[in-house]
Amino acid sequence: MEARKLFDGCVEIPIQGDMVQITLGLPTCNGVCLFSGVEDKAVLLLTGANLRGMVRRRLAEDGDKEHHSRIRPVVERVWFRRCFSWFESRLAYFHIAAEVYPDSYKEFFPDLSVWFVHVDPSADYPFFVKTRRFESGTGLYWGPFADARSAGVCVDVLQDIFDLCRYREVLAHAPDATACSYGQMNRCVCVCDGSVSAAQYRENIDRAIDFLNRPFPHGIEALHQKMKELSESLQFEQAQRLKKKVTEAKKLLSPAFRWIGRLEHFLVMAFQPGPPIKLSDSHRWQPSISPFLIGPGWVDQIEPFPLSDTVEGCKGLPDHLNLALLQDRFALYGRSQQQLFAWIAHLLDYRRKNTRDRGLYLRLDRSLRDQRLGIRADKNQEIDTCMSTDVNILTDELAQKVSDHFKWMNK
Repeated sequence: MEARKLFDGCVEIPIQGDMVQITLGLPTCNGVCLFSGVEDKAVLLLTGANLRGMVRRRLAEDGDKEHHSRIRPVVERVWFRRCFSWFESRLAYFHIAAEVYPDSYKEFFPDLSVWFVHVDPSADYPFFVKTRRFESGTGLYWGPFADARSAGVCVDVLQDIFDLCRYREVLAHAPDATACSYGQMNRCVCVCDGSVSAAQYRENIDRAIDFLNRPFPHGIEALHQKMKELSESLQFEQAQRLKKKVTEAKKLLSPAFRWIGRLEHFLVMAFQPGPPIKLSDSHRWQPSISPFLIGPGWVDQIEPFPLSDTVEGCKGLPDHLNLALLQDRFALYGRSQQQLFAWIAHLLDYRRKNTRDRGLYLRLDRSLRDQRLGIRADKNQEIDTCMSTDVNILTDELAQKVSDHFKWMNK
């Protein structure tokens, strides 16, 4: 373990001495700390909001002996890493745990699995499935889903909306199979028994893919408009059938599906409180914002900028974004990236009920059809969309969102 590369510094812990005086060198901010023993062998890894207080409590001789074993006799030093937000400390905790405990770090996290929805459009009869496996070059993937249930709900909704086959084993014998009960209920086009051609079924698959590639509210609104057109043209039976599909589709508006998109296009910009900054023309420390660019299996931390000048600070963000797109880091997606992506998926799902995370998260949607950049803001479960090719407009909108969100830091 090369602790000096992972941490900002360390404090030596003698066998005897006043713990208050010994730990004065520890910061009082968010962060990660590692208790180490002989030859810097790891003893305990912790993260918390007040590093100094956390270390004092854990090393106290009269601590909670019922739940905590005494570790002071075996601890020789405490390594620490400063962080300035809940997100940054959790991210550092994940990376440090993976480095310090490479064979057992998964035990630190309750679930390091991530789920996807997959379809292979090149198959004779494409079929949507939920899966935890990712294989490059084997079709299209959407995610991340934090659990199997939400991925399954997404597949069920697609099958209901677009009358797709629900049984892969039946579809494998198309067009010579026997239609299932869904076909008898007119909830499947029955490509399995030849009622429609493979080409017609593929059109339904293409419509489902287009639905997944768009923000869910946009796709649901398109279905709603189609329902109104059918009603206005007195096609009430078809309108009523589509109304049921719209009701099913609205399941995808729940918070569990807020971050779902085409996997290789997944990008989130997270803005977090950063370290205090002293400007050249001021004697006072200023609050700062620390941006993070999050992709499928990677997180880049960008240089913090002062909250007082968010416009100037946001000007360099499109360059970081364009560089990330040009690098095509999705092509390097492997097992270690999938585990980090699972951590990201669970963090994004958990943060909707986490009052400690005060960051701003923006979903960046890259459209392949018009090559424009869209921003979706995660706020009160609403979606705020900006589609602009003008970098200045994009920068101004980002700066305004950041300024509005972090007003509390100026109080």
